[in-house]
Amino acid sequence: MKRIKNCSLRVKLTAALIVVAIFPLLLLSKLFFIGGEDALRKSTLAQLSMSAEYKVGEIHLFLETLKTNTTDFASDGFIKNELIKITKNLNSAHNLNYHLRQTKLPAQSELMFIDVIDTHGLIIASTLASQIGKDLSAQLYYQKGLSQSYVAKFNHHVNSQLLGIVAAPIISTDEAQLPLGVLVNHYRMNKIQDLFSGELLFDLGAKSEHRILSASESIYMLNPEGRGITASKNASIDSQQPFYFETYPIKQARHFNRESEGIWKNHLGFSVLGVSIIAEIDGLKFILLAEQELEQAFQLINNLEKQFYIILFFTVAVIIILSLLLAYFIVKPLKKVIASFDLIASGNFDVDIIQPNQYDEFGDLVNKFNNMAVKLKEMRLASEQKNQQLLELSIRDHLTGLFNHRHLIEYGESRVLEANRYGTVLGLLMIDIDHFKRVNDTYGHPCGDYVLTEIALLLKENLRVIDILARYGGEEFTVIMPNTTKDEAKVVANKICKKIQEHNFFYHKKQFRITVSIGIAIQQKSENKIMKIIKRADQALYQSKGNGRNQASLHQPIYKKNKSVA
Repeated sequence: MKRIKNCSLRVKLTAALIVVAIFPLLLLSKLFFIGGEDALRKSTLAQLSMSAEYKVGEIHLFLETLKTNTTDFASDGFIKNELIKITKNLNSAHNLNYHLRQTKLPAQSELMFIDVIDTHGLIIASTLASQIGKDLSAQLYYQKGLSQSYVAKFNHHVNSQLLGIVAAPIISTDEAQLPLGVLVNHYRMNKIQDLFSGELLFDLGAKSEHRILSASESIYMLNPEGRGITASKNASIDSQQPFYFETYPIKQARHFNRESEGIWKNHLGFSVLGVSIIAEIDGLKFILLAEQELEQAFQLINNLEKQFYIILFFTVAVIIILSLLLAYFIVKPLKKVIASFDLIASGNFDVDIIQPNQYDEFGDLVNKFNNMAVKLKEMRLASEQKNQQLLELSIRDHLTGLFNHRHLIEYGESRVLEANRYGTVLGLLMIDIDHFKRVNDTYGHPCGDYVLTEIALLLKENLRVIDILARYGGEEFTVIMPNTTKDEAKVVANKICKKIQEHNFFYHKKQFRITVSIGIAIQQKSENKIMKIIKRADQALYQSKGNGRNQASLHQPIYKKNKSVA
């Protein structure tokens, strides 16, 4: 142990690296790749889930577009009028059939034919003559279509062509808005295949790279019975030919209505990572199956494991060399920087690391650290000044610069407690400008603001430094006077009345005079709230108003406020 202590730091670092880092690294690397396989599995499943969810969203968006188109057809005023006439036997379906064939059917290349069904479920007009007269009252898409746009489940034609039905209600234009019937669009669903290949989205201007599947991913769209609807281009089947799946996720969905995620055998018997999503849009229920072969999914991690051991060998050699240089060039001066960081963390910004005899990156680090300490000190001072400014703004009245109502109450509470604690006397003046409304009405509100600021200055000039002057609200001012008896408070109040009465106010070459009324209250021993004192001063103020204004009145315990005085 003594020999180890006597060894240089470079030797200790090299020995520690070999004992502590290299051998455990070999073990950890194995654990890493085991964990990496699990992480890659989860990542692949997450990617497959994302791809499947994107496809569900894209299918939903595509079908919503078809529903919107069908709803637009159903809102055609000509169709509504003709349907009413046909229902009332006022006209034949000839004009409506012609309108559907010439105006609506060519509007969408994927439309096969259009039916118009009355409220009894009978097809009364269609672009396909063989459809007219059929009774569709038992069809779910007709029943749902009377009240909302509705997508029915897909069907396969005799030539395996995929067909889709979208219904929308035809609503009357009067206030009742009653259903007149249902308009049904019959679509070829070839664009579902384009949707899975991404061609439809790019045709529509989509730019998202997340919707492009990797070469090893396959996505299948199947009905709950396992019959294929379509598949992505890189899927291991021909999506143009009928296909059926009887794999694990299909059985889970069919028997238990349960989505699946994990590893299973695909339709060809290969092990795959896969995700299944069960989606339902109106009457269309389908399973979206996203799969990737297991061997392809883990190919990356296997290649990385081989490359890791090659790089590890060269990395260890480089680290050993660097460790020999680390102690001499970095560790020692770094301790000084760490110690300086501790000083800054404790709030001491008067830090200046002595510049080491180095002109490399570490020397730059020391310079930047010293500059940072100076900047932090400046920022702290600026922040303290800014906080002080914000504090002043929060407690000051913006017009007069006096303390505001909120600060008056907070300060008053502390002064009341202090007076009770030390047995001192606290006086309070409530000052109100007489006939202030007349000033505003006669000279305007800007003149009223001038009067408020002028009176605020007069009050400051006639109060002590220890007195707290605040604008209570409107034309009212409040003065808290520590260590003031009632006689002293009377003297100050009468002095204020006289000074303001004798003061000439000048505004826009107009001269006038103002008087004030003052209520005086002295804290009683039982009072421990400033609002109680303010209330009594306010009552005394009303007494001054009632006695003719321009005077000060002291609150007496038996005094009752005259509510009739304005």
